[in-house]
Amino acid sequence: MNTDTHDPLRMIESGLDKLGHSPGAIDGLWGLRTARAMKALLAANGRAASVTPPGPLPGSPRPNPPSDGMRPATGPS
Repeated sequence: MNTDTHDPLRMIESGLDKLGHSPGAIDGLWGLRTARAMKALLAANGRAASVTPPGPLPGSPRPNPPSDGMRPATGPS
């Protein structure tokens, strides 16, 4: 059985869209629009949520940047 690692997130995005919380493109990638749609769904159901997930999610191309707006160090300068 050949399954794409992005399929689970596509299913979540599709569900969010069907429930009226558009995640943007149904591409299987966790992005800002998907996070906002998830936050909106949780808020609509009386749950608090952070836009920033606690850890990496399937299909994430790279970790989230630091929330303080600073870039991580790339080496000695």
